[in-house]
Amino acid sequence: ETEMFRKYEQSLRESEARQAREQAQEQQQRTFNRSKCDFWIQQDRTAPSEKSRASINQYCG
Repeated sequence: ETEMFRKYEQSLRESEARQAREQAQEQQQRTFNRSKCDFWIQQDRTAPSEKSRASINQYCG
C-alpha cells in the first residue's frame, strides 16, 4: 500500500508539472499572438487589405 501511495504521489507531481508546462506554453502563445494581433491591427489601419483582415481574424481571435 505504501508503494502504491508513493506511485500515486509521483504520478500526481508529474501531472501537475505537465499542467504547469502546458499553461506556460499557452501563455507564451497568447503573448505571441497578441503582438501579431497588434501588428496586423496597425497594418489594417494604415493600409487595409484582405491579408490584414484575414490576419486579424487569425491572430486576434
